[in-house]
Amino acid sequence: MTRIRLSTLVSVYLVLGIATQAHAQAAKAEAHVAAAKAAATSPGENFNATFTAVCKERKPGEQGAPTPAEPANFADRPIPTRAEWYVEPVKVFDNLYNVGTSFHVWAVNTSQGIILLNSGKDYSADAVFEGLKKMGLDPANVKYVVILAPHDLHYGSAKRFQDQYGSHVMLSEKDWSIIERTKYVPASLKPKKDKVVTDGQKLMLGDTTLTIYITPGHGPGSLSILVPLKDGNERPLGMLIGGRDWNYEEERLYC
Repeated sequence: MTRIRLSTLVSVYLVLGIATQAHAQAAKAEAHVAAAKAAATSPGENFNATFTAVCKERKPGEQGAPTPAEPANFADRPIPTRAEWYVEPVKVFDNLYNVGTSFHVWAVNTSQGIILLNSGKDYSADAVFEGLKKMGLDPANVKYVVILAPHDLHYGSAKRFQDQYGSHVMLSEKDWSIIERTKYVPASLKPKKDKVVTDGQKLMLGDTTLTIYITPGHGPGSLSILVPLKDGNERPLGMLIGGRDWNYEEERLYC
């Protein structure tokens, strides 16, 4: 009887300890959410949409906010004028460039070639090539194209780099699978399956090493990347986050 009582007592203590730890973790999470909400609504700031998308708790299966519907067929989509998506390329750090579109395309220049982070829409490929050249970078030196999420917004021009320059294209296994499965984007625009990224992977090229993490949310295998930067004698560390969350249209088109 004594052993049974002792065993029961130990079990009770373990359950109480686990409950206490869970409560502490929940309180810590709530504090982070409160701090994020305060930052999003501080004077002169209005990031309510971002706060809702990133921090709002969702029930299993609940979708994100709806977006304007895409046409049923990819070929029928309206292609915006160049003025609607083009931005002048710019050198942001000594080794980091935004290369000519609003589609989150970044070029990391290394001593042995270029790492492109995202590639933009299919119709923006020429602008990306032009942007690289305007910044004194040769598109033929793009060794890797790292795609952060499985949407044609990010990978639409990747096949051009594969076909013209033999650039390696990198995604997580889950995002490669989404690109392969989706019937909305035609096969002619999909990059051939190439490099598969694993969580915490190091991508080394010349004097630069990127660290890539799998951060699900925007897609089941979306990527976020730590980028060592150069600013004169300073060496800051940058991070490119692979999106936020799914929305209605993305779930319809890509899942």
